[in-house]
Amino acid sequence: MTPKFSVLNKQHIPEKMASLSIASLISFFSEEKKSIRKGENHYKSDHVESLSYQQGVLRGEVHASMKKKFYKVTIYLDEQHEIKSTECECPRGAFKCSHAAALFIHGIHNLSRTDVECQWRKRKSNTSLSAQAVAEMFPPPKKYTALGRKPVQVDRAQLYKDLKQYRRFTGFSGCSVQSHLLLTNYQFQQ
Repeated sequence: MTPKFSVLNKQHIPEKMASLSIASLISFFSEEKKSIRKGENHYKSDHVESLSYQQGVLRGEVHASMKKKFYKVTIYLDEQHEIKSTECECPRGAFKCSHAAALFIHGIHNLSRTDVECQWRKRKSNTSLSAQAVAEMFPPPKKYTALGRKPVQVDRAQLYKDLKQYRRFTGFSGCSVQSHLLLTNYQFQQ
């Protein structure tokens, strides 16, 4: 029998959560033993379609007994992980229905301490991560030009004049003016 439950949303699981207990189930449904039996039947018949736990609330969907219909079920837990109340979309949803019992039984079998994310690994709730493509994060580099226009001969002459002042620091100390102009013409044309 393969369980049909969704992966837990680990972003909001509290740092300490004991496994759900059978004692809590029996205590809450003490006056509704029939709901426990029917809930167990739902569970064994693989009627629980989804299960999620988030901040003291179990949510899931459970098949109706004879129809091709799902009921959304919510179970509220207190700090000791005892059942406080339940909600279900079924006609008995205002009471302690078998769908809530089935979801809780499914939780007993499928939620454990190992499903709890460690506190030091837990993301802060105000941190949002957005998916971005690599191209968005690292756009292709734009073609760089130091000048907004093509250099002309006047620009080259000014550059040579400025560099000539620094002689030994620029590598032009032994060059003649003519050879340097040839070099700068060649470099600026490429």
